[in-house]
Order: sequence, then structure tokens, then C-alpha cells
Amino acid sequence: MIFKKLKIFSFILFLVLVACGAFETDKQFTNKTLAPNFVAELYGSSTQTLTISHPDGAYVSWMGFVQSNDYKYFKITKVSVGSRSILADGQENQGEVFTATPNAIIEDINVPPSGEDSTDYSNGHISVAGDNDLKITIQYSPLTAIDNESTPQVANLIINYTKPELGFMLVTLNGYTQGVKAEKCTQAVSTMEAIAYKVKNSSFDLYFCSKEVGKVGQNNTPQDPSDPDFHGTSTNIASIPLDNDTFTFYKVDDETVCVLSQPDPSLYPFVLPIPPGLAPIDSMDLELVEGSFAECSLDADNNILCEENILIDALVSLTGFSLSNQGFTAEETAAADCPDFGAVNGAGAFGDDEFTIVVTGKTVEDFNTKEYNIIDSRIVGVIDLEK
Repeated sequence: MIFKKLKIFSFILFLVLVACGAFETDKQFTNKTLAPNFVAELYGSSTQTLTISHPDGAYVSWMGFVQSNDYKYFKITKVSVGSRSILADGQENQGEVFTATPNAIIEDINVPPSGEDSTDYSNGHISVAGDNDLKITIQYSPLTAIDNESTPQVANLIINYTKPELGFMLVTLNGYTQGVKAEKCTQAVSTMEAIAYKVKNSSFDLYFCSKEVGKVGQNNTPQDPSDPDFHGTSTNIASIPLDNDTFTFYKVDDETVCVLSQPDPSLYPFVLPIPPGLAPIDSMDLELVEGSFAECSLDADNNILCEENILIDALVSLTGFSLSNQGFTAEETAAADCPDFGAVNGAGAFGDDEFTIVVTGKTVEDFNTKEYNIIDSRIVGVIDLEK
């Protein structure tokens, strides 16, 4: 497909131009529709299934959200035809697991003429019966408070058809936030104890493990499996400098610590260098997702664990990140694109004058990770902290 050749910024521009109608011509159609309103509590979620009628023999080359201020609060969690689920969050098909993210681009939906009854998923291609409606399940999860409950958060979903006619459907989604979901980490920050550490040397080590790293010759960690610093044959390590080296935990009680994105973030934004040859850009800005929080547990020995719930905002889609002072086993760090990263250890305990935390997550499939063959790659940060 031609769209797979588009790079990060040109793809974003393309979606914006489509939403503005810049590509409308006499030879293609543009349909615009408004979905029923989504309503959810702040930090909660709500879900709706939209039914999209299509002409017989239609072909959807891709669907995805226009990248705007609010699109990150919406994600496609399921695609169905009639009563059949053909793609769902966490569902494995032909050895591939679909992970729902706002950045996900769902490609190649083929709708054969009526009477041809087939439903399968293989190598990104979805074939379905032509006489059923396409159903798209969307989740709205607001993470940022709004000034007025009557003001919606707005996202636009583009559905691109190439058969039987060339054209687009633009579905506008309005999400309304009403009330606040009760969570320990959503209470007033003034009720929590802020415990601030400094990141030693104002920098930390970050590992990126992907088969592509080895292919482009950017694997710069020890290659001898007997070396204690060995982390697979395709791992790049970089030292990440921090303009603001404060790392703040927010303690609620003896069993709960929070990682917050606001008002003072637990970790301030930083710039990630990208190994040469992986992408057409040489760095990427990373920060905690605006309005997000992670509720972390403390055990009797003051070991801290945030389990896959720290949300990082980047140009690529990422899982929730886990954090622990004890580290992670080889089984926990294994990923499809990085099977041999191995164990990585933290040190000390929460509350000590010095301790080391390990933060880890993975890339998931979206347009950019698919383009650069870095789906299900492992990311690991080792951060030394001191009071």
C-alpha cells in the first residue's frame, strides 16, 4: 500500500488535510457523520459501538484517528462484521495480538460481494461477508479535566475506502466528562506526601531492544552472554540527560504511592535519541501522558511496584510502563522483537536515601512501529535516585 511509505510527519499532515476536505475531488466521495455523544467520569471510561453501512464489495484500506488535541482519549477496541469479531483488544489472530491505542491504524478491510461468506485475519488483511454492517467499538477515557461539562473533547475518525469508489468517511466523536472516578491517586495532591528524589548525575540509562537495532549496527551493549551487562544481541543503550532531574513520588498511605503527571510531574519531559538508521528522525520527545496517573503498591519491605500503568506520550504507541525497585526477570522482559534481554535488577527500597528503580514497557503496533519494524520491542530505563 502506498500509505505504508508515508513518514511520521507527512502522515499526520495527510490526515489533517483529509479532515479539512483538502483532497475532495469529483472522483471521490467524502461523507461526514456525527457519532452519539460519549459520556464518562474523569479517569473512567465509556464505550460505544458504531455501525457503519457500506456498499457491496467495499474495501477499507485503513482507518484511524486524526492526531489532534483530544484524539488520545479515544481508541478503537474492536472491529466486527455482523456478529463476528474480527479484531479486538488483546485478541490473538494468526500469532499477532492487537493492542488498542489512539495511534493504531487498522488496515486492509476487504468486504467481498454479497454471497461470498468468509471471515479471517492474516498478515494485516481482514476479509468479511459483504452483506453485513461494519461495527467499530470505541472507548473514551478522559484523563484531563475540562472547565465546563458542556464542552466536549473532540476527535475525528477517518475511514478510507478504495472500492467500489474512492473516498473517505469522517466520523466526529464528542466526549463529555461528568464527575470523577474515585481513585486514591485522583484525590487532592495536598492530601499526599510528596517525596522527592534527585536522579543521580542528572541522567539515566535507557535500553532499546529490537531486531532492527542489530540490523542497522547500533547494538552497543556487551555481546558476550557471560558478561553481566549482556542484554541480548540487538540492544542499544543511551544515557538520557535531564534538564530537570527531580523524580517525585506521591505517597497516599503505607500501601499506596502515586506517579502523577500534574501539577508537578513525577518525571519531567526528556528527549530520547533514536539510533541512526531506525527512523528518519534522530530524537523523540517523551513525557507522562497529560492528566494520567499510576497507582503503585508498597509492600511491608517498602518495595514499590507500578504494574503496567505508567502512561508515556510519544510519537509511537507504547504499553503502560511498569516500575519496580526489585527489577524484572528474564521472562518479564522478553518480547517478540526482543526475546533475550534478560533480567534487570533494581536496588534498595522506597524511602531509602538511595535506591534504583527499573522502568520497562514495550512498543505496540501502529502506523509508525509497523513502518520501521519495531513492533513489540522492549524499552528499559534504569534510574539511580538519591535524596
